[in-house]
Amino acid sequence: MPRIFTTTIALIISLHASSQINMKDSTMQVIAYWNKQEKQTYHIVDEKFKVTDSDTTSRETTEYDVEITVSDSTANSFTVQWLYKNVRVKTDNKFIQKVAGLSEQLPIVFKTDEMGVFQEVLNWKEVSDYIKKATALLREEFKGTPKLKEITGQVEQRFSTKAGIEASAIKDIIQFHNFYGGKYTLHEEATGKTKMANLYGGEPFDAEVSVILEEMDEKEDTGIIKSWQTIDSKQVTEATYEYLKKMASSLGSPAPKREDLPDMTIEDYLGSSFHASSGWLLYSVLERTTKGDNITQIDKRTIELVTEE
Repeated sequence: MPRIFTTTIALIISLHASSQINMKDSTMQVIAYWNKQEKQTYHIVDEKFKVTDSDTTSRETTEYDVEITVSDSTANSFTVQWLYKNVRVKTDNKFIQKVAGLSEQLPIVFKTDEMGVFQEVLNWKEVSDYIKKATALLREEFKGTPKLKEITGQVEQRFSTKAGIEASAIKDIIQFHNFYGGKYTLHEEATGKTKMANLYGGEPFDAEVSVILEEMDEKEDTGIIKSWQTIDSKQVTEATYEYLKKMASSLGSPAPKREDLPDMTIEDYLGSSFHASSGWLLYSVLERTTKGDNITQIDKRTIELVTEE
């Protein structure tokens, strides 16, 4: 039976280089010291909550496993494959259950630089074609569902480009690789401005971010890094409004009024722990809080390294 570790797993991870923890200057650098054909398995839980006022009005949980394979390694890059398995959704909605199951055995192949910083999805055309076939199956199986053709058409359009797939279809991969390439100083907070992928596929959002190396353990060869990110409220609100207008047009419904859409805020918290010498992620949690008027949407994703007993 698999068990999930939140501490170092030195028994199964070989040390490919000297530790990237430097106690003399209290720094840690996150670098992927991976070997070609090296594999790891992770368990991922994606939870969504909607809170109206102070009451939880909906909850949905999706769990799945990912087999990660370093399919190629060069002096300046890694080619990595994520294979999704064992997708399980806790919901009574048959449509959602079917949609979630379509990702089963779907490989995502992407490239990073030599430090493990995400660069691009390589098989995005294959992913796009897969999504088109999947939505076609949904239209056939749920024939007669009102506006299904229009809704699936919007999904196909969003995932028809490389940019759309990288913005919306690989959120777990982006979370996994978020801290790679950086050098962090213990208890020293770094702040700045960054760009955040637009969930609607348009221009990236402006965001303010702060990052800190909260904990460093030389004996265990691990470190914990945390970040907080706030996305520009005006940009998010306008992008949401434009998306709702487009959806209304495709569904033949009246367009919403701009004044009826409340200002929206999106805040992210991300905390990740790493095994320094190998560069493998041990545990990560991302919590996104989206607020608009009296409604709060919380999306929480945890990624944990799994090994066999």
